[in-house]
Amino acid sequence: MVITMGTCQDNDFNLEHLRAKVDQCDYQITELLDQRFKLVREIGRHKARHNLPVEDMAREKQVLSQVAQASVISRHSIENIFKLIINESLQIQKDMDRGADKLSWFDDKKIAVIGLGLIGTSICLALKKAEVNCEITGFDSNPAKTERVLSRGAIDQIADNPADCVRQAELVVIAVPVRAIKQVLEQIAPHVKSGAVIIDVGGSKEQVCQWADSILPPHALFVGGHPLAGKTNASPESADENLFRQCLFAITPNRKTNTAAITAARQLINIIGAEEKVIPASEHDQHIAWVSHLPFLISACLVFTAAKHSLWPEAKKLAATGFRDMSRLASGNPEMYTDICITNRDNILKAMASLGATLTTVEELISQENADGLRSFFSTSKHERDEWQGDVWEKREFNKIH
Repeated sequence: MVITMGTCQDNDFNLEHLRAKVDQCDYQITELLDQRFKLVREIGRHKARHNLPVEDMAREKQVLSQVAQASVISRHSIENIFKLIINESLQIQKDMDRGADKLSWFDDKKIAVIGLGLIGTSICLALKKAEVNCEITGFDSNPAKTERVLSRGAIDQIADNPADCVRQAELVVIAVPVRAIKQVLEQIAPHVKSGAVIIDVGGSKEQVCQWADSILPPHALFVGGHPLAGKTNASPESADENLFRQCLFAITPNRKTNTAAITAARQLINIIGAEEKVIPASEHDQHIAWVSHLPFLISACLVFTAAKHSLWPEAKKLAATGFRDMSRLASGNPEMYTDICITNRDNILKAMASLGATLTTVEELISQENADGLRSFFSTSKHERDEWQGDVWEKREFNKIH
């Protein structure tokens, strides 16, 4: 086929014409969303005046059902779009419900953040977004990283070392790999102010709480913390002011935790948009071994096993969404997970032993060509996963607990 200049010009014109129509639709959608969120704020003010809960699951399900019936788009797609809109609406109302008066603990406070990777920098950005009246001093062992975080406006000033970072701070956030927390506690212990609240964000808690008990001076307060949020890329460039919105933030008190420390931790969690869950450190580590640490190890073992096989160079060309989804966690930070495995060793080993027994059972069913046994096994797994998806995960989506 010969394409003339005239044909090309016609195609270009038609393409731009259609794009202009799309742009107009986008503009109208944005206007309608603005109107919707203005109405949401009115509803939020009404709920606040009458002390009504922000979440209304019955109403949210009604909205999803209505838009799914009215749309020509697939039900799955339109529900996903409106879940995002509903979540944003809930967040607007929650932000209104919190109110500036509930953030008074942070007024004129000095905050120190040690460790400026994904989590530490995201906390700083969230505080800045909330326009909290505080001063943030940051420190990271990588000076170039600290400079980049400063240039983003996430922190107000840089400290040369952990001791200088915390000298004047009323709140200290330690956002370093778990095993490095002990060294940071030792470095800052002689320099923290009386009554200063120290919170860590490590992925295992019992060992950290024990370190804090033994290392920190009597005049310091401590709260163990674990935000259940993250990204594969843990660099400060990936930091996001909205990273913790809709996320669960575990609080694990220890002997150095009092009411003032819990109040500070809760207000920090409030400001960054997360939801708290107070849980004993030992219980946290037991549970998280099964639902966070074990999944990572399964993912890493899958990739390692497949990649070392002689068929891998050709087999990986056939790998699709199933392998992608199962292997995603293997891209996690090696240093972070090494520390987690060592500090939560016993719980992880118990989970791995149970997994090993399950794999042996499935291996036997396959070896015996036991179709009924396999079908029963897969059905049970499907039922448990579907039940969790429906009863827990969707509820978190609606209630802003991710």
